[in-house]
Formats: sequence, structure tokens, C-alpha cells
Amino acid sequence: MLSESGDENSQRKDDLWGPVTPDIWAPRPRKGKLRRIANRVLETVSSVSVLAFAIVGPAAFLSSLLVVYYVAGPVLFGPVLLTFWAIAIIGFVLVLEKTGYARNFENWGFRLTPAKILAVPASFIIIIGVFYLFVFFARLH
Repeated sequence: MLSESGDENSQRKDDLWGPVTPDIWAPRPRKGKLRRIANRVLETVSSVSVLAFAIVGPAAFLSSLLVVYYVAGPVLFGPVLLTFWAIAIIGFVLVLEKTGYARNFENWGFRLTPAKILAVPASFIIIIGVFYLFVFFARLH
């Protein structure tokens, strides 16, 4: 048997490498479709971020409802909730932009330009302003 250098005498008897069986390169038998789906679901659910989102997401939503209700009361609950979530969403988008994670969304059809970013809070301000006008005129009568 020849060694890597091609010399028959360079092969030592006390080599650490043993003979390699070709069975290790044979393809494994395919798992059943149900088992593959179950493995994918378990791998996804076992991720810490998914579990954290499943727990923190609903808790954050409910706590935002409670905080807004405590701050605004029942009369202005809707507009203040819209304002709160508009600020939260715009803040999230700005954090994505500033930290560089926005590059992950470059290939999407929706391009985030400064005009589009500013249009979202401007539209919320207009909607809230119109709602306040309705509330103001409704209280006059």
C-alpha cells in the first residue's frame, strides 16, 4: 500500500489511522414524513427565542392595554392605544434601521424610505386628531 508521498516504505505499522469502512459513507435510510415534520416542529419550538416570544408577546400586549387604560381611562383609550402602538412600531423600525438588521429585509418588495417611515406616524397623528375632533364635538352636544 502506498502512502501519501507515494513511498511504500514510509507506511509505519504504528499509525493512528485505521482502515476506513465504506459503510460510513452510505446514505442513511430516510425517516418517515411524519417523523421529519415532528423533528422540524420540535427543533423550532425548542428554540429559546420562540418560547420567549410565546410568553413575552402576549404578556407585553396585555400589559400595554393595562398601562394605556390606566393612563388614558375609558374615554380616550382608543386614541391613546393607537398612539402607543404607533410609537412602539416606529421605534422598532428605527431600531432595525440603526442596528443594521434592516439589510435582512432589503430583498422584500417594500422599500423603507424616509418618506414612508415618516408617513406612518403622520397618518396616525392625523387619525388621532380627527378622532379628537369627533370626541370634542360630541361632548359639545
